[in-house]
Amino acid sequence: ALKNLSDYSTVSNIIEPLFNMRTGALREIQVAAGPETPFGSILATPKLKSDGGGLLLRSDRNDCERIEGQHGCVPGSLGADTSEWYIEAFGVGKMWNYVPPKAVWSGPNFVRNSPFEAVCEELCWEPSFTFVARAERSGGPKAVVSGLPPAYGSNNASSVLYQLTGFPMLETVLVRSVISAGVMQEVVKKAEMLSQGQAILCTSNGDVIAAADMADGVKVIEDSGNIRVAKVWEASPSWASAATKDLVSNAAVGVSVLAGEYTVTARKLEGPSGDAMNIGPSLRLVLATPLISFMDPLLYQLQPVSIAASATLPAVMVIAMVAALLMKGRIGRLVQKGKQAIPTPSTARIKQGMRFGRGDNKNLDLDRDGNAVIVTGSKTRVWSRFNKLRPRFKSQKSLMISDPRPESMRVSTAMEWNIKDQDS
Repeated sequence: ALKNLSDYSTVSNIIEPLFNMRTGALREIQVAAGPETPFGSILATPKLKSDGGGLLLRSDRNDCERIEGQHGCVPGSLGADTSEWYIEAFGVGKMWNYVPPKAVWSGPNFVRNSPFEAVCEELCWEPSFTFVARAERSGGPKAVVSGLPPAYGSNNASSVLYQLTGFPMLETVLVRSVISAGVMQEVVKKAEMLSQGQAILCTSNGDVIAAADMADGVKVIEDSGNIRVAKVWEASPSWASAATKDLVSNAAVGVSVLAGEYTVTARKLEGPSGDAMNIGPSLRLVLATPLISFMDPLLYQLQPVSIAASATLPAVMVIAMVAALLMKGRIGRLVQKGKQAIPTPSTARIKQGMRFGRGDNKNLDLDRDGNAVIVTGSKTRVWSRFNKLRPRFKSQKSLMISDPRPESMRVSTAMEWNIKDQDS
């Protein structure tokens, strides 16, 4: 058990597993005792992997030289007792009826993400969020020191320990954990994946903590060139201005605003039941969901099919009408062309000496269907300008038409036929 902060070995054993479990998430942990023990605080940060990993402890306490294996003393003060989180958590200078909270979130703030690099004093900063909680000694048997006079009984265990070691027994310690906003980005990415939209994580007063693009989390002050934490309504997405202060602060269920193609809502980021961090009242997840995302997934998949099915009948009707008009125009042009090229059936012997078939010169007539007819004695040759065989009737007798030539000698555009008269 940790009885005082000067037990640096125990402090290290308690804190180091936390960094191992939260690699990349925890940036630093600071432990400070109450105002009754003005001995400073302890700051723990992870070492670089190139240095073998592990934990780096630094302190501004009077006995910082007790830290084993490293130079643990800082040249100045860590300033825990003058910081706002310390004053609020212990109620320093507050009214008599002030009740300090057991846990509180603060920030976002900028911290150095590479504190061991000299150049990073000005360049390597990242947004972070701070969780401050009080740890109180409770439960277990009270400390009893044996072999002492009765005046130093169990009721005065703290004073006895102080006289023996110079360190008072801890009743309450304050723990400040700095969490990188990078780990909060995983929450944002998960929300965007589930909603198929965009998300920004912020505090209840609108300070941006994490976004898919962390450039949305900072705002440049034009006058000085300094940067500060941006408000969610100052972020770069087009829908961000719709996330008003009241919308973010209230985070009312079912309340949303329209911003172009998005529906913007604000929700409390509530943890599981009994969450010790109790971050729900402090954090907000602002979601911008595309309007189409509110459609039922099955209906959304059937939407193109239903549109295609409903459009099929009108499309077919339109195509049929267009085709009919085109055919009508084409047939009309063919009729006009045919009238100009072919004389009427009443015109006999319109052309003499036309080469046809095997090259014989024949007399050419037109029948009532517009077919060219060549008459040579008992043989009648018929050529259809539609490349179709049309039987010719003469004197109540049907004509049996056949082509006696080999297939290789037949011509598709001008066909020669032998016609024999047959009795009906």
